[in-house]
Amino acid sequence: MSPTSDKAAKTDRMQIDAKTKKQEVIDTDHVDSMVMDSSHVSLNSLHQFLFGLSEAHLANVQGGSVTQENPNTQLLNQNVIADYLALQKAAKSAGFNLRIASGFRSFERQVAIWNKKYQGLLPVFDKAGQLIDMNQCTEDEKVFAILTFSALPGLSRHHWGTDFDYYDPQLLGDRKLQLIEEEYEPSGIFGTLNQWLDDNLAEFGFFKPYRHYNQEVKGISAEPWHLSHIKTSQILFNELSKLDKGVLLAVLQQHNVSGLEAIAANVDEIIHRFALTICKP
Repeated sequence: MSPTSDKAAKTDRMQIDAKTKKQEVIDTDHVDSMVMDSSHVSLNSLHQFLFGLSEAHLANVQGGSVTQENPNTQLLNQNVIADYLALQKAAKSAGFNLRIASGFRSFERQVAIWNKKYQGLLPVFDKAGQLIDMNQCTEDEKVFAILTFSALPGLSRHHWGTDFDYYDPQLLGDRKLQLIEEEYEPSGIFGTLNQWLDDNLAEFGFFKPYRHYNQEVKGISAEPWHLSHIKTSQILFNELSKLDKGVLLAVLQQHNVSGLEAIAANVDEIIHRFALTICKP
């Protein structure tokens, strides 16, 4: 189970009741001091890119307008597309039909996923694949449970357009794509493609930031389907490492992200474990 935090009680703190667990106390004064006034937060173009609040840096992989309403449209950073298409062409020569299951993901889309999981409207699983009863979790536990498989809005690499989840529709056949490790294991339906990519990714400028689970840090679960463009993502990763957490928290507040107090109380740990800890190229 994800970690919880115990904090000394103050008169003006809010107690969170988790049905079968002891009460957890969050210092609201401390939280308020960390969150900028969201009505006064000023986001520059870099923040817009980092948080997935802009699509100005994106292009449609299939060509055509970025704004066209096409469910098959996948957007990537303009600096990534040429290398992606070269990788796709090489994969085709090797007998594979490399496709993007999920490319750019906007801040609003990530908020929708996060809030539904936090509110129990979407299932949340632990690393063993067991369903977590979110009603029995403290606020801290909810946050860390979600983070194992879903990024906090504003910290997702999908916001950058440099990262994407891949699959092969021919290998998939009439099955439903689940994006689970079993599909990408040597005996899995994408096992051969996964091995080919491991052997050839670097040549085309890509790597797997979540190639394996870091047992020491206990961050994001292994995602063998997640590919990232080395050169372009590194630029944004460096900027993320310098991010003012107050700006991030203000944006989360502005967009009504669930669990803000627990997020703010653990923001340094969240950024370290789930944003800055990756498998290097």
